Amino acid sequence: MSCSLSKGNSPYVRSQNKVCLSAFLRQYLTVFPFSHALFKAIEAKELSKLQLKEPLLDLGCGNGFFSSLFFSGSVQAGLDICKHNGKRAKRRNVYNIVTVGDARNLPYKQESFKTAISVCVIEHIIELDRVLSEVYRVLKRGGEFVFTVPSHLFNEHLFFPELFNKLRLKKLAKSYKRWASINLRHRHCYSPAGWRKLLSKNGLELVNFEYFMSKRVAQFLDKYYVLSGLWYLITMTPFGKDLSPLLYHHLSKYLRTDNSANEGALLLIVAKKI
Repeated sequence: MSCSLSKGNSPYVRSQNKVCLSAFLRQYLTVFPFSHALFKAIEAKELSKLQLKEPLLDLGCGNGFFSSLFFSGSVQAGLDICKHNGKRAKRRNVYNIVTVGDARNLPYKQESFKTAISVCVIEHIIELDRVLSEVYRVLKRGGEFVFTVPSHLFNEHLFFPELFNKLRLKKLAKSYKRWASINLRHRHCYSPAGWRKLLSKNGLELVNFEYFMSKRVAQFLDKYYVLSGLWYLITMTPFGKDLSPLLYHHLSKYLRTDNSANEGALLLIVAKKI
């Protein structure tokens, strides 16, 4: 069943019943390799369970593509450190204000937002304490910081280290994990307990967390990471467009069945300013 990604009026920026994941995935597949498209659709699936109160800050908004599909209405502010991303985000008209700036020194007044959201961004940033301190400053009392990050299990869920270990190539497995962390720029992959400690240190209380992205999906993404880029080039051709529905059908199975309990490769965390 297909559906459109329409805008709507709501006391919240986004509520659970307004995300059309099938349309979200289809749209991402027209712009990005399938590994990235599935990754972001799974994040959207998890985030759609929440109600995000306005005014809202999208911290690390990138080029605004995710937000343009995910949010039902305009978002008060988007911030990214990359000038090129900032220009592209402005053209999407999803944010009232787009600012090129550093998450460690946010250009907003104290207590400006009820919600700050960050979608797989803060794991890349050096001096994480400064980011959390700034988020605390710009949140209103009782406001929430909602973010997704790789969990401490991320590297354990990759396909190739497990394969190398089965082949008794343990050094190669360790090297691959190190390479993955460097390639993906993962500086902060903590357990919920680790995040609770970091957040508390900066005045934020961890009120909820959920593991997501099952090992099955994480291994699929790792296994076909390179092929994903090549397939993207194929699907941009007239012949490739005929194959796109087959690709979507296959990926949508992973999207529908991705339910992880306590072993997900990713974490969704909700923290509150206390």
